[in-house]
Amino acid sequence: PENTLASVRKAIDLKVDMVEIDVQMSKDGIVIVLHDRTLDRTTDGKGEVKVMNFAEINKFNAGTSCKGFSLNEPIPSLEEVIQLVAGKVELLIEVKDGNSIYPDIEKKIIDLIKKYNGQKWCIVQSFRDDVLFRVHNLDSNIRLHKLLVWKFKWLPIQYDTKLSWFSFSKYKFVESFNVYYKKLNPDFVSKVHREGKKIFVWTVNNPEDIKRMKVAGVDGIISDFPDKCF
Repeated sequence: PENTLASVRKAIDLKVDMVEIDVQMSKDGIVIVLHDRTLDRTTDGKGEVKVMNFAEINKFNAGTSCKGFSLNEPIPSLEEVIQLVAGKVELLIEVKDGNSIYPDIEKKIIDLIKKYNGQKWCIVQSFRDDVLFRVHNLDSNIRLHKLLVWKFKWLPIQYDTKLSWFSFSKYKFVESFNVYYKKLNPDFVSKVHREGKKIFVWTVNNPEDIKRMKVAGVDGIISDFPDKCF
């Protein structure tokens, strides 16, 4: 099941280079590992997590969304995931919503990273500039990735409206641009590399697409099936 301790353990067992998770925050200020603002899609619960305390959230089963997975798998806190990873692999933490939705979430994430000496193996990524700049201003030693995606009128996905080489200069503190793979080409990869940055692609699950990304020269592939990437 996505964003659970079980899936993180599995990824570590597969000897991946990096594990990617998503975070939200509970009413009582606990940073939790969950993709959506609500429990509805990935658990047997319902409702927005920002109006629930972590003790309530932790009672729901995040294993129900995974076909064939019968064990009860509670929604973990970010602290639990950081403790589990403990530098065995790199941890890529996607912040969906920042301070405007979850007060001080950026500081709480930084504090957890520093508490477990994770500055070298924890990375924060986000589509949101306000999140990236806030993290950087709070602690310039935190590693950062900028999520980008081209605009597709027929896809209801988030995109960056300022995807241009002129805008890249303001992200000097970012080490990688992580992009939606569909329209990626080797020329784009070369341009990113000339800027001295890395480029990751998401979320690539088809073996042929994975092969195409490798040929294009990307630095990392985010996939639901990491064993297909080896």
